[in-house]
Amino acid sequence: MRLAGRTGDGTHFDLPLTQALLGRTLGLSAVHVNRTMQKLRSEGLITLVHHTVTLLDLPQLREIAEFDPAYLHGGSDGAGYGAPVPGGHERTVMMSRL
Repeated sequence: MRLAGRTGDGTHFDLPLTQALLGRTLGLSAVHVNRTMQKLRSEGLITLVHHTVTLLDLPQLREIAEFDPAYLHGGSDGAGYGAPVPGGHERTVMMSRL
C-alpha cells in the first residue's frame, strides 16, 4: 500500500466498510470475511480498531497473498496497476488459505 501511495508508513489504512459490504464487493459471504479477519487477527498479522487496519507482519501477509510488487509498476509483462488478475480466482484461493 505504501508503494501505491495509500499510507504514509505502509503499516495502516482506513477501512470504512462493514464486513457485509466488503464481502459483497469481493463476491464473498460476510461470514467468510468475518472468519478471515478473525484468523488474520488471531495469527497476529493485523489489528482492526475503529475502521483502521494496522498491518503487523507485512512479510507474512505478502507471502499469504502471493504479492508481487512488480504488478504495481508494470512488471515484465507490461501489466500494471489495475490490470486483470490472470485466472481470476486468486482472491478466493488467498482467502481460503487463511
